[in-house]
Amino acid sequence: MKEATPSTDTIADNAIRINLTDATGKAIKSVDYTKTGATKGTTLATDGKTLADTDTSAINTLITNALAGTANASAFTSLSDTQKATLAAAKFGSAVTLQLGATKSVGNDQTTVSQVWNATVYDSLSGSKSARAAGKIATMIPFFNSNVNFTNAMNKFNADPDVKGSKNDVISKATLQAAFKKDGLDTVYLKITPTILPRIGGGFLDNIDPTGLYMKANLDYDALPTTIHYGDKIQLSYQYEGGALYHKAFNQTIFPNITQNADGYYELPINDDILNAILDAIVRYGI
Repeated sequence: MKEATPSTDTIADNAIRINLTDATGKAIKSVDYTKTGATKGTTLATDGKTLADTDTSAINTLITNALAGTANASAFTSLSDTQKATLAAAKFGSAVTLQLGATKSVGNDQTTVSQVWNATVYDSLSGSKSARAAGKIATMIPFFNSNVNFTNAMNKFNADPDVKGSKNDVISKATLQAAFKKDGLDTVYLKITPTILPRIGGGFLDNIDPTGLYMKANLDYDALPTTIHYGDKIQLSYQYEGGALYHKAFNQTIFPNITQNADGYYELPINDDILNAILDAIVRYGI
C-alpha cells in the first residue's frame, strides 16, 4: 500500500487544506475545507483564536467522512481544543497539519515560559540574527508597561493543561504551536509609551488603559530548542515588526481608512527613517 502524502495541488483562495498525520507524523490524507465568500489570507476564525461551532461541526464531519473505511478511522472522533486553536488561526489559501491519534501525555509536569524574553535582531551586513534578553530590562523602567501583554499570555500558558504531561515525553511541535497561539504568545503587542494611569502591581490598570503606542512582536519559532519536554521552562525569542506602531482605542477617528486588525489594534505606518531608526534602537538596546 502506498503511503499517503500531503496534497501539493493548488489551494483555492476560499479553502484551507488540512493535512492529517498519524501520531508519528506520517501523512494520512489531505482534505480541503471551503467557505463561500472567504478571502485568501484571512483566518478561519474572525479573531484568529476561537473556532466557531458551525466550523467545528463541519470540519468534524469532513474529517470523519474522509477517514471512513480506512485503517485510521478510529484515530479521530472530534477536534480537540488544540486542533481547534490550530484551525482558528489557519488562513484561507494555505495549509495546516493536524496530528491524529496522538496519545495524551499523562503527568503533572507543567511546561512554562520564562518571564525574560529575547529580542531577535538582524545584522543587515552579515544577514545573521542574534538574540538579546529584553523582558527584565522592560520591567525595570517603572513608567513603561510593555511587558503586560506578554505577562498575561505567559500566565495563561503556564497554567495550560495542553502543555502539562510527563517530563519523559517530548511535546510535539503542533501541540506547542497551538498552545502558543491559543494563549496569546504567538503575537504580542508591547507598549513603548508611558501609561496615563498610575501603575500598580499586577498590571491591573495597564490592562484597562487603552491609550499608548505598541510595537508588534512575533514569536521566532526558529529560536526554540529542537526538543522540548513537558515540564521544561522555555525562554522565547521575538522578532519585532518594523515600519509601524499600533494603538488600541475604543474609537479611532484621527487616522482615516485604518481599521482594526484581527488582534483589535490599529496599525499606524511609520514612513520616517529617523523614527524607524529610533524604534530599531529600542529593540536592540532595551525599552
